[in-house]
Amino acid sequence: MTFLVFSHNCIADADPQAISESIILKQRVTIRATAAFPDDDASCPALLFGVSRGQLQLINLIVDCGTVDKHLFYLIAGGKVHRFISDSRFHNDTSMEIEATLSASSDLFQLNFADTIISLEGLGLHRGDKFTVSVFKKTGQAPDNTDEHYPAVSSLSVTDSSPERMDYTEIFLLLMLVVADVLFFVIIHLRNKYLQKKNKQDQSASILIRNEKISDTMQMKVSSVYLFGGFEIWNKTGEDIKSAFSPLLRELFLLLVCRQPEEGITSSALKEVLWYDKNEESARNNRSVYFAKLRQLLDTIGEYSLLNRSGKWIIDFQDIHVDFLEYSKIVRQETIRENDIMKLVSIVRRGALLPECTYSWLDDVKAKVADYTITILSDYSDQLDKKMHPELLNSIADALFTVDPLNDLALTFKCKYYSGMGKVFLSKQLYTNYTREYRNQYGEEYNKSYMDVISEEN
Repeated sequence: MTFLVFSHNCIADADPQAISESIILKQRVTIRATAAFPDDDASCPALLFGVSRGQLQLINLIVDCGTVDKHLFYLIAGGKVHRFISDSRFHNDTSMEIEATLSASSDLFQLNFADTIISLEGLGLHRGDKFTVSVFKKTGQAPDNTDEHYPAVSSLSVTDSSPERMDYTEIFLLLMLVVADVLFFVIIHLRNKYLQKKNKQDQSASILIRNEKISDTMQMKVSSVYLFGGFEIWNKTGEDIKSAFSPLLRELFLLLVCRQPEEGITSSALKEVLWYDKNEESARNNRSVYFAKLRQLLDTIGEYSLLNRSGKWIIDFQDIHVDFLEYSKIVRQETIRENDIMKLVSIVRRGALLPECTYSWLDDVKAKVADYTITILSDYSDQLDKKMHPELLNSIADALFTVDPLNDLALTFKCKYYSGMGKVFLSKQLYTNYTREYRNQYGEEYNKSYMDVISEEN
């Protein structure tokens, strides 16, 4: 699913620019920064500084300026959000000194700002680990010229407070790090040389590999029928033959597919939908003609049987993939496992069910798809260890947004995912776009703030 992210009056189009310094933690590191604040009442959350280890964002300090009489600070660390209110006299200050320390001996992070001291333990601050300390300043120009309302960090100082003399353990760790880096680049270089040599010596093997990749991609477009994301139907040779279906023939085919989970559809029901203006004999003749046309097209797709069973017409797809039937099989199971959830998400993320079709009988099918999808994914996510499955939750959010663009749970999952990846601006922009659409749809304001969303326990 694709999201359109719109700019907000406190978010410029340009990305934030980072002033970063990297350091290997020996014993104790001190970080000092000077933050400048706007002198008006424009409220605007901003990321002041962060500490990361590799791709993992350990600490983020966010300030929300321009509240009635105080600055609000949010410290995101250890998977939790800590909220602090500065003394009211700091509201009119134009700058503030921030001091933070990382201590390996006690695995302690301490933050000192605005006459406030915060200490956090257990963040995984170990001797010999490489950390990146970053402060963020605004770049670019917002379309409504609101950069002057944005807090900024004007300086960064990172001081190693460890003893000047390194012990043998530290020297050994540094040497091991250098050796590991050298070995990594040597292995990559040798691997690339080997692949180049192999390609030159055995061109036919290279072609075979490429054909296998193409075959994997095309397999999903051979003997397949897709209803999610729009009607597509592919024959045995990988040709899209949906244009061969006249409007009436397509509706007949879709009726048979969508009613198959209900054990088929009766002749009288077909007449009521497709030939309601015909008498019984004329409706029977039309049904025979269109069934013959449908069989001719299905013969080019794969193995199947179209028959009347116990008074109902049903298509039995034998080697033809139909995404709607795969979806129906999953949602009708008594027990849903992670593999089923991943298949369900993969199907739904293609798009809405038959968005181009406006048949009156299809409205009930679309409503059931939305209800089943929301119920199953919501119930499964309630039991999921969210810290261990961020990518799966992000995919679940995409699927929920597909069937319900204003789904509250999807907003929470998506904002937390972006925030956890250190993409605070994307998280905030998604929230802004969501609240705008919510206001347009319901004529009222969304009842949760951005900080409520990312700190909410699900």
